[in-house]
Amino acid sequence: MSIIDYNKQSFVVPGTERNGQTGHYRNAFLPDGQIKTSPKPGFTRLYDIFQHTLKKFRNRECLGIRQFDEKTRNYGDYLWQTYEQVNERITNFGSGILHLKLNIIKDDQIEKLIVGICSANRPEYHIVYQSASAYNFTVCPLYESLGPNNLEYCLTHTEASIVIVAKSHVQYMLNLSGKLPALKAIITLDSLDDPACKFLQSEASQKNILLYEFSQIEKFGQQHFRENVSVHSDDLFIIMYTSGTTGLPKGVMLSHGNLLAAMCPVYHPFDEAPGSRVLSYLPMAHIFGVMTESIAIMSGISIGYSSGDSNRLFEDIQTLQPIAFSGVPRIFNKLYKSIRTVTIDAPGKEGEIARRAYQKKLAHFKKTGELKYEEWDKLAGKNIRGILGKNIKRMFCSAAALSEDVMEFLKIALGVNFVQGYGQTESTGAGSRIIMGDPIILSHVGAPSPCVEIKLVDVPSLNYYSTDKPNPRGEICLIGASIMKGYFKDEKKTKETIDKVCCQAGIIHTY
Repeated sequence: MSIIDYNKQSFVVPGTERNGQTGHYRNAFLPDGQIKTSPKPGFTRLYDIFQHTLKKFRNRECLGIRQFDEKTRNYGDYLWQTYEQVNERITNFGSGILHLKLNIIKDDQIEKLIVGICSANRPEYHIVYQSASAYNFTVCPLYESLGPNNLEYCLTHTEASIVIVAKSHVQYMLNLSGKLPALKAIITLDSLDDPACKFLQSEASQKNILLYEFSQIEKFGQQHFRENVSVHSDDLFIIMYTSGTTGLPKGVMLSHGNLLAAMCPVYHPFDEAPGSRVLSYLPMAHIFGVMTESIAIMSGISIGYSSGDSNRLFEDIQTLQPIAFSGVPRIFNKLYKSIRTVTIDAPGKEGEIARRAYQKKLAHFKKTGELKYEEWDKLAGKNIRGILGKNIKRMFCSAAALSEDVMEFLKIALGVNFVQGYGQTESTGAGSRIIMGDPIILSHVGAPSPCVEIKLVDVPSLNYYSTDKPNPRGEICLIGASIMKGYFKDEKKTKETIDKVCCQAGIIHTY
């Protein structure tokens, strides 16, 4: 790992200063000082990254799920598909979805093909994203937790003709189909062989809705193979809807290039050693979940999917033994409390010894930067060893701010690097809203992301603005290849958010 001077994390681009605003800040660690648009030269889409990794690790584990034993009602070890097997499924599904659209639905407007997917994380979710990248159709991922009104709104708004759901959601989609005039086909991620599912086929037929299993679409692709198509980095890849808590959900349009640029903030690549794994449990309807899997693929890492039961999350981790763990503040706060309870907050002599050992390790880290300290590691190991697995090297937090006390404690207690990024879907991910200056956190507080420039603009109307302060403050503006294309079918809100007069690449405003 290279040595980082935390006092020189950014530089101002000469000639960008204006009255009432700062100059444009860029990441000081960039070798040539230029904003990055892709993690590797020549890549224009996610599928390019997959193909690059496939050539190196064809037979390596790629996507895995825990096996469920119906008799014991318990989950076992992970069962894996290799990169080569996953690549075949990507091709088959992409070919199959185009065959469905062109030859069965009989709609030749491929450029308008939007496929909705509403499901828990699983290998097929990743395959849908990769197929969309390879065959240039658009994915609209939807949270399972979306209420019926918002789900109906999103599917009506996108005019999605094909929707992918778990078997448990098929009946709901059939009930909703009368309100979705564009809907032509429902694809279930599970088998419909169960006799109890026959009524679903019958009801779908009565409502003129095609109903297929995911595996059937893959078989269509085997029988009607198509080469993947050329894709421009600016082509629409994902429509990712906001929660709708402040009004109707907004469809954030992300291009292939947006996603690639957002991957550039990964300062230190994952370990490519065989057996390196990460856990996928953060929703794939959120950019953080998509980025976690995309970065893993870029490094040839195996992705294991959680069992889907939040109460089994740490059991999934201990079974998978990941090298990194990504989470949101709620998860890390829970982990923080659990570890404190059995260490520095423990009663009596045990807690006293733990507190003393922790303070010694913290002082040692601040002096040397070393995350190993025998007294604490030996003492605490028996209580916290294995919570995140023995291979964990790094933790990532995003989606909201996490207390510095929590971050510092977990970093010292577990002896792993902790990286926090805070960003919005609109700016496609971690590390895009930045203010300078903390020596512990690499992103969120630190250098601007390598894929953006930032500036601070005076907004006198904001309550905390003061002319007595030496630096402009009020609005944070970002520009770069990771910035969204705009809001789907909402030119007004797009213009409110992205100022194309200032720069053709767009500036996104956040508060």
